[in-house]
Amino acid sequence: MKRPIQSYVLAVGLGVLFAAPVSAAEFTDAPKKSPECFYTSSINGWNYVGDNTVRVSVGASRSFDLKLMGYAHDLDFKETLGVKAGPSGWICEGNGLGVEVFSRGPLNYRWPVTSITRVQKPHK
Repeated sequence: MKRPIQSYVLAVGLGVLFAAPVSAAEFTDAPKKSPECFYTSSINGWNYVGDNTVRVSVGASRSFDLKLMGYAHDLDFKETLGVKAGPSGWICEGNGLGVEVFSRGPLNYRWPVTSITRVQKPHK
């Protein structure tokens, strides 16, 4: 009775042995670049990009798209937007966990952020 169990263990062991180099090759490709981050106080402007996206300007030359959970088509360009980012105030590219955009107008809308993407300037 021990023989079938040993054969099974040998077959599983060989399967893992031959599968390992294939899956390891996926992880040895080019190193991932670290996400770009900014502090909420460095935001110096915003634009309405689409139904659920707001583009914020950071410093002199960087822009980030904040994808919102829900539609932001009611935004008025006269309104001031606030951005809240957890206890640290840092915002990084990625899923937007802990980041919220809110209006400081009379209706006081709030939108959780679902993703943050750096906008690349076109090369001239």
